Amino acid sequence: MKYKNYYKVLGLRGPRASENDIKSAFRKLAKKYHPDQNPQYEEKFKDVNEAYQVLGTERTKKRYNIRYYLHFFQNGIDMQGFKDSIKNFGNTEFAKIFIGEYTDFEDRILSNHEIEAKITLEEAFFGTTKQIPVKSETGEEEIVSVKIPRGVTNGAKVLLKRDNEDLFIKLNVLESKQFKLEDNNLIKSVKITPSDAALGNEISVNSIDGIYKLKIPVGAQTNDVLSIKDAGFISKDGKRGELLAKLVIDVPKDLSNEERELYNKLKALQK
Repeated sequence: MKYKNYYKVLGLRGPRASENDIKSAFRKLAKKYHPDQNPQYEEKFKDVNEAYQVLGTERTKKRYNIRYYLHFFQNGIDMQGFKDSIKNFGNTEFAKIFIGEYTDFEDRILSNHEIEAKITLEEAFFGTTKQIPVKSETGEEEIVSVKIPRGVTNGAKVLLKRDNEDLFIKLNVLESKQFKLEDNNLIKSVKITPSDAALGNEISVNSIDGIYKLKIPVGAQTNDVLSIKDAGFISKDGKRGELLAKLVIDVPKDLSNEERELYNKLKALQK
């Protein structure tokens, strides 16, 4: 996995940054790059969120600091003597100050791994726990349990903390047959009857988490888009988008004799 300088992502100078410094930097950048306000910064927002997942807790920060220093420390090292150099580095006061005291320091110098996991749009909305197959150090496949927080979007990464490695789960949100996700909004085709379109009506519409009321205006047309506030997708901070209902006038194919007679009367009136 390509090395990322998470301190630089958050605009911090390095491991001397305090817990408050990290939190403050994250909140400032998350607000600045939040896709709800600035959709063009979606990738930057993901990087900021990923950086905070790693640096936001002492345990994962210490693990990352090992890689942070080794990223620079490895340059110019004779690889034949690399292990001895790592052991010596791990025993220095310098390392202990910024990384913390670890036993078996050499065993902690491990590469990050990234795997992909598929989840449904509903799982992304509600959050879930997924059982994901992962290859162990011996090459055997094992099943790990990964908690997916609510409000994740396609391409988001979840950090799985393991004893011997940090495993990033890159989420692939599958396309939904019922909804299309655009920014924080859910788009859905909604069928209405010709009488609903002509006269207006209030109908019930299913969103991802329940049933909502939608008011159809008089003279509605196919492809008109109506919105229901706070019925769309949900972001990780709990803010909801809109449900955008794209209207489709559903013309009946099989008419009863009575319906046919009424449509003929209407047709005559429209001449």
